Amino acid sequence: MSAVTRRCHVCIPARDLWARLVDVEGLVVEDHELDLVELDGSGALEPGARMVLSRRQGQRLTTYDVHVLDVVEQELLRLSVETGRDAWLVEARLRRNAEGTAMSVTADLDPSRTPQAVLHGLTRPLDLGLYTAIDDLLDRWVHRACQALAAAT
Repeated sequence: MSAVTRRCHVCIPARDLWARLVDVEGLVVEDHELDLVELDGSGALEPGARMVLSRRQGQRLTTYDVHVLDVVEQELLRLSVETGRDAWLVEARLRRNAEGTAMSVTADLDPSRTPQAVLHGLTRPLDLGLYTAIDDLLDRWVHRACQALAAAT
């Protein structure tokens, strides 16, 4: 259990779904548990950009240090997301089809974060709290991008 995947399909153009997907400030405004702590760069999601988000879930405060690794406008967004001692590689892919746009967002635990990561990853149990946190964050992100647009069509 080291990967999380969310998928959705909406009957709208990829450009509209993309705009919603990369609107970090809109996500923070709509999700009252999420705060934008820091934003480096121009505010655009371009390679090298960085942001720090925090989210309170009851007594637990999770901080997400997000680095943009790669962007192909309206097709691909790759992020590195660090949550405490774990790091996740997140990839969002949009695919156009006759009915609209399909989106898949996958987060994989990054084994290269620590020395001897492969052995370390095999012997250390996954922090289920952080797994749940990244799972919930992806769920909210995809839901916000897809559901609001689907309702508007």
